[in-house]
Amino acid sequence: MRLNLELVMDLQAEPLVITMPDIEDERYYTAQLVDLYTFNFDYLGTRVEGNDGGNYLIAGPDWSGEQPEGIKRVIPSETNLAYSLLRTQLFNPDDIDNVNAIQEKYKAQPLSEFLDTQRPEAPPEIDYPPISSETLNDHFFEYVNFLLQFAPTHPTEVELRDEFKTIGVEPGAVFPPEGVSQEWLDAIASGQQAGIDTIDETAQETTSSAGVFGTREELNNDYLKRAVGSLLGIYGNSIAEAFYPGYIVDENGELLNSGNYNYVLQIPPEGIPAQAFWSVTIYDGVTRYLIHNPLDRYLINSPMLEELEENADGSITLYLQYESPGTEKESNWLPAPDGPMYVIMRIYIPEEYVINGSWEAPPIEAE
Repeated sequence: MRLNLELVMDLQAEPLVITMPDIEDERYYTAQLVDLYTFNFDYLGTRVEGNDGGNYLIAGPDWSGEQPEGIKRVIPSETNLAYSLLRTQLFNPDDIDNVNAIQEKYKAQPLSEFLDTQRPEAPPEIDYPPISSETLNDHFFEYVNFLLQFAPTHPTEVELRDEFKTIGVEPGAVFPPEGVSQEWLDAIASGQQAGIDTIDETAQETTSSAGVFGTREELNNDYLKRAVGSLLGIYGNSIAEAFYPGYIVDENGELLNSGNYNYVLQIPPEGIPAQAFWSVTIYDGVTRYLIHNPLDRYLINSPMLEELEENADGSITLYLQYESPGTEKESNWLPAPDGPMYVIMRIYIPEEYVINGSWEAPPIEAE
C-alpha cells in the first residue's frame, strides 16, 4: 500500500524545484512527473536514483537557464502545465505516522525562492472553464480548444494539428465554428460517439498496463492506447515503474461476478516479481469504487505475507468472494461485491522479465 500526494505545476513564469527527502532504503517512494499530454516524462525516487533524495528542477518549454548549484537534475517538461503524483510506501496501518513524517519533508518551491532571488512577473491567471462528467461529452471540443493553448505542437504532430483545424479544433478557438450547419454538427457528434465506442471496446480487451502509459517516445503517437489508459486509470505508471495486470474475466473468459461465483487467485511459491512490492485490489464492477466490507480490508499486498496462510508447496491462495470462506481462511480473504467486479494487481518496480513480456500473471479461477 502507498499514500499519495498530488502536485499541480504551473511553469509559465519560472521552473519549480521539487525536494525529495532522504529516506530508509527499505521503503519505496517516487514522484511521477506527467505533462499536459499525460506523458510520464520522468520519475524521481527509488527506481531512478535510490532513496538519498535531493533537489530537482522541473522546467517548462520556454526556460533556457543553466543548472543551478544544489540541483541534482534539470528535467524538461513539454508543457508549462504539469502534474506530479508522489507515492510513499505504507508497510501497515501502524506505519502511517512514519509515512506522514516523510510526506512533511517533500517540498515544492519556485526556482526564485530556492535561489533567494526576485520572483519574475506572474503570468496572467488562467480562467478555467467549469467541467464535470455531465458536461464533458457535450462540450468536449470546447475543452480541447481551451487546453490546446497550453500544449505546444510537437514536430511529429504538425500535420495532425492542421487536420484538426479543418473541423475547428485549434488553440483558443470558439467551438463550434460560426456558420456550421446542423448536418455538420450531427456528423461531428457521430464521429465523437464512434471514437468513444472504439475506446470502450478496446478497453474491454485490454488486460494490462503494458504499452498504455509512458513517455512520448515509448507510446509513439498511439492515440488509441493513450485514450484507453486515460479511461482505465489516468496517470498510470510507466511499465518500468509499475505494471498493472487487470482482470475482468476468469480463466475461462467469463466476466467476473462475485454475486454468482467464488474465485481464487494463486500466488506461486516464487512469489510475484516485484523489486519494491505488489498488491491485489478488487473494485465494484458497476461503480468502479472499493467495496465496503466487514474486515475493512481493501487489498492484499506483499507486506502482509507473514499474516497469510501458505499451502504446503509455498504458494498462497487468495479467496476473492462476497461471503467469508470460513474463519480458518479469512486471513487470505479479499472481500468482493455481491455482483460484477474487476481486479487490479500492481507490481511496483517489476523485474525485467515482466517488462519484456515473458512473465504471465496467474489467472483468477472460478470455484
